[in-house]
Amino acid sequence: MVRWRCDLRPSRVARWLQRGLHGAVIGALLLSPWEGCWAWAKLPLLAAVVWEAQRAARRLNHLHGELNIDERGNWRWRGESWRLLRPPRWLPFGAQVALRSAKGLTTRFWLMRDAMTPAAWRALRALWFTRGGQSE
Repeated sequence: MVRWRCDLRPSRVARWLQRGLHGAVIGALLLSPWEGCWAWAKLPLLAAVVWEAQRAARRLNHLHGELNIDERGNWRWRGESWRLLRPPRWLPFGAQVALRSAKGLTTRFWLMRDAMTPAAWRALRALWFTRGGQSE
């Protein structure tokens, strides 16, 4: 039996935070007064930041689909069963979750408030804070 279920979608807030951070780094690199022998380093650094920004955007867009928690506290994500490595770290806008699969793979991500319906967010917080969210 499923205690909590949600159809996740990419978070708009996370997208804006990523774009803002990468934009600030690119702006700082462009405006920095590197002269002489260090001036050549700007172009490779800019290319690396742009590449990482694209990679982060693809990774964020990949985080969608059904996520659920069963009665035993197992998390089900992308057809695999996962267990919590540690309790989620809660903030008003999201929760950082660290999971380990039966195959030994580890994943960490933020469950952002705007990545799910308001009812699913309330239900997740209620599940976690009223029953402890752990295995029974």
